[in-house]
Amino acid sequence: MSKRIPVIILNGFLGSGKTTLFRNLLSQSKRKNISVCAIVNDMSELDVDGELIANSAIVENDEKILQSINSNILSSKKGIQKLDQSIEKLLVNNDPDLIIIETSGSCHPMPLIQYFRNHKKVNLTGVLVLVDCLMISQDFDCGKNLIPEMQQNMINGKRGPINLLVEQILFCSHLILTKSDRIEEDKLQDIAVYVQEINPTASTHSVIFGKLTIESLFELEEYNYSN
Repeated sequence: MSKRIPVIILNGFLGSGKTTLFRNLLSQSKRKNISVCAIVNDMSELDVDGELIANSAIVENDEKILQSINSNILSSKKGIQKLDQSIEKLLVNNDPDLIIIETSGSCHPMPLIQYFRNHKKVNLTGVLVLVDCLMISQDFDCGKNLIPEMQQNMINGKRGPINLLVEQILFCSHLILTKSDRIEEDKLQDIAVYVQEINPTASTHSVIFGKLTIESLFELEEYNYSN
């Protein structure tokens, strides 16, 4: 059996910095001659994220490396089917070192994780959730209110954005704190503490302007499905 291709998922709310990180990683792959394929899930009618990625130099030169899914949330049943088709197309046309998937802000992580669990051709190595520090500090008291508000929603039989945010943090392998340069240092420390209480097994990293080395992604082991 041939070696399975590593897959990285970039998850997180709209505006958390997923596309900035994605384009940075694609730019690095071009400069360092690393073969990367991309899948983008954008639920806007104009497929804004898909257009942004497609306009990156690496994609402009080789459109076969990009698949855009813009009519279904990736975590829906139809979205999973389209994801499967997209991966098959990419593997037919390319021999990538890595596949990076950018989800929409409303994407639930669990259906994607379940899809990859027994995949024969690709290996899920990272579920990176990007957390907007500025938003967390302003809207959720640096994360202190995340769990209480989610619990209150559950008592009231209500689902809302906060439930999804907690789920994204809960099932990630790596917490990527973005916009940390726009808040005070003590608030950043508070955010790290509160989000790590939700997922103590995830490693936490502060990333500014999408500056994450692509080499670090190849150091990741298979996603721990038992956590």
